[in-house]
Amino acid sequence: MSEAYEVEYWTHKFGVTRAELQKAIDAVGHSAAAVEKHLKG
Repeated sequence: MSEAYEVEYWTHKFGVTRAELQKAIDAVGHSAAAVEKHLKG
């Protein structure tokens, strides 16, 4: 969440806001696969 280009990429990829992405990372950690599963679950 510290690099703007990464935040932009992941929010676009998952179709979420920065806040939603941060909430998912807080819940499951930094694994892209775990975040994706959490957001789609």
